[in-house]
Amino acid sequence: MGALETVILGTVSGIFTTVMLYLIGMFFKHRFVPWYQSITYKGVDINGTWETSAVSGAGIHAKMEMTIRQNAHELDGSLTIV
Repeated sequence: MGALETVILGTVSGIFTTVMLYLIGMFFKHRFVPWYQSITYKGVDINGTWETSAVSGAGIHAKMEMTIRQNAHELDGSLTIV
């Protein structure tokens, strides 16, 4: 095998290895770790929709709705105030 073929083979195998390691890392970060945390998490589960209403001293009515998505220690959601 010549020098050019060796360089090309080394470059291609390096790129392939980089892509494979990146994909394996993304799998662990986005699939395996959240799955494992959901199995071993022992805290409070606040996942779901929470609603409340309030009346101010001036008689103004307000309603709030919070939608929470929880995965172990990670929280994500939205709050709507009407």
